[in-house]
Parts: sequence; structure tokens; C-alpha cells
Amino acid sequence: MDEREIYFTRHALERMVLRDISPDDVVRAMREGERAAEGKDKARYVQTGRRRPSSSSAASTRTS
Repeated sequence: MDEREIYFTRHALERMVLRDISPDDVVRAMREGERAAEGKDKARYVQTGRRRPSSSSAASTRTS
């Protein structure tokens, strides 16, 4: 397989720092086809498992 060099933009590096993801993790994911799920609008596949309710929706469902 032809492996091309990967260049990261400043924005990509800032996001990696925010999410505590190393450049090596990103390169491995790109080469091996792994994908980290982070919500419906972040990845194009269906998540497996349950999602935690957000704090705002959890507060609105509580009864006194």
C-alpha cells in the first residue's frame, strides 16, 4: 500500500490538544480505518451502546 505523508493543519493540532489525542493516534486511525465516535454529527455511522443524557436534559426530566 502506498503511504503518503500526512500534514496537520493548525486547526487539527488545536483540536488534538483539546481532545488529548496524539498525532500518532490520528495517523494510526487514518491508516487502519478506526473511527472515534463523538456524536451523530461528528461521524457517519450509528453508535452502539447507550448515550448519557446531557446535564440540561437530565435536569428537565426530574420531578420534585
